[in-house]
Amino acid sequence: MTAKARPTSTRPAARDQQLAHIRTVYGPEKEALGALALEIERMA
Repeated sequence: MTAKARPTSTRPAARDQQLAHIRTVYGPEKEALGALALEIERMA
């Protein structure tokens, strides 16, 4: 997800800082499950 999205559009920090923060929230057992990212586009 961080490879596709601009870092500042998801969280105003460098990519490495974002990953470090995410890993404090989701431990290795959760990271091993993988990720699902949804893109939502406003229609109106």
